Amino acid sequence: MSPGSVKENVDAAFRNTFSIIFGECNVALDDLQDYFWENHPRATTRRSSASDKEVVLSRPTYCEGAKVVSQEEIDFSKKFEPLDINEIKDIDSIIAAIHERIYYAGNKVFGTSEDYEEVDNCTNSFYAYDSHDITNSKYVGHCSYVGDESEYVFGSSWCTRSKHAIRIVGADMVTRAFETHLSAGSSDLFFCYNCNGCSNVMFSFNQKAKRNMIGNLELEKGRYIELRKKLAVECREYIERNKRFYSMFKLPKPEIMPKINAATGQRKEIGDLKKIDDAFRTTCRVIFGSEIGSVKECEHFLSEKISRQRSIETPFGGTAPTTDIFFYKDIGAHAGVNAFEAEELAKIHLDAKEMQSLEKLVASLPKIAFFSLDFKEGSTLNNMDTVIVYNSANTYRVVDATFAKDCAYCTMALHSEHVFGCYRTVHSKFCIKCHDCFYLSGCFEMDGCSNCTNSMFCHNCENLDNCMFCFNTKSKRYAIGNVEIGREMYVRIKKLVLEDVLKGIRCGKTGRSIYDVGYAGKRR
Repeated sequence: MSPGSVKENVDAAFRNTFSIIFGECNVALDDLQDYFWENHPRATTRRSSASDKEVVLSRPTYCEGAKVVSQEEIDFSKKFEPLDINEIKDIDSIIAAIHERIYYAGNKVFGTSEDYEEVDNCTNSFYAYDSHDITNSKYVGHCSYVGDESEYVFGSSWCTRSKHAIRIVGADMVTRAFETHLSAGSSDLFFCYNCNGCSNVMFSFNQKAKRNMIGNLELEKGRYIELRKKLAVECREYIERNKRFYSMFKLPKPEIMPKINAATGQRKEIGDLKKIDDAFRTTCRVIFGSEIGSVKECEHFLSEKISRQRSIETPFGGTAPTTDIFFYKDIGAHAGVNAFEAEELAKIHLDAKEMQSLEKLVASLPKIAFFSLDFKEGSTLNNMDTVIVYNSANTYRVVDATFAKDCAYCTMALHSEHVFGCYRTVHSKFCIKCHDCFYLSGCFEMDGCSNCTNSMFCHNCENLDNCMFCFNTKSKRYAIGNVEIGREMYVRIKKLVLEDVLKGIRCGKTGRSIYDVGYAGKRR
């Protein structure tokens, strides 16, 4: 470990990245923390029931009154008394029997992680500070949902394989970038949105395979370098004075809306919902032993704990899918467009005279600042009302489908298939209502779990096989409430639990969730 605290090391890494982008750095990481958290969800905190210390929780979804504990306070080897099997009649009787052993864990760190501070759900990562849901990354600060070998990333979220980046949200393989969103395979981007396969681009929107561009206008390389150097100094000085920069999502409506081909906004892909229904019915048979209806019929049940997707009408007469998380919540009704409209709007550019100073440039940006709400790249097929589609197929009402297929009503389905009603599943399959989980199969109502199969109602567990209502434990089989009871008894009790679950679903109720089993009363 380098000399100094985690915070000091991450701050030094931030200053270096800031200097790479702006030429020099005269501001500290924490000076910008409020600005850095504007476009993505910050972790919440509660007091530990064991020590009263502050515990970081990546999501504010756990029921009020539930007991919370920090990961390092958990005794994973603790033995529990067997349950009185004869008293178990349904889900509520199980919860009543194990209530004293239910703790929700925060400050969770997994794998080979080292050198972290104020984090939750940090896996195989190093030098992480004030962040949550960080995987296989290093030197991150004020970040969320960063993974896949990202490094030197600050104030950013929802990004993978990115390096030397400040305040980017929604990115893959982006290098040396500032205030750049929904972009992939690009480098040296500055205040850009939906710019893919680009390099050396500033203050531009909805571009593909462009370089040496400012305000959607391609420039001669020498002229671009000259202007970039001047603008970078002005931008740095603005940030140092104000401890923030302009927000592209708060630019005013243009005085005159541009005109584009009206037919462009009317194009709409026709999808086949039957393929997704078939996948959902198969998943229900795997988990519940029977079908519970179509995905549309189960919308209320599946949408309970996710960020909902919806369709809107664009200002140019088309329709587009959107959501209320990340930067989407801040995009004005006059500026959100669909991908087809964005292609036309990308042809509009500023004049060179409007780029002579930062002030003039920002004042002119409303002419071109339109935001494609939907994103489709790579191999895509049969994706309906899905906001982000990245090499995915057969999705319905998903916010982010990345290398996913056969899924519906999910916030983030990443490298997963046959997943429904999940907030964030990674490398998982045949799952319903599983959140912030990795490598699950055949699971229902799981939270913060990894490498588990055929399990339900479990939190912060690893390597479970056929388990229910287990909290903060590892490597169990046929267990309820952290106690292994054998296959025969487990199968009998699982039947009672599934009958209870299915009865609620068929009556139009969502029933208990993994987030509220810590509530001792009857289901609400």
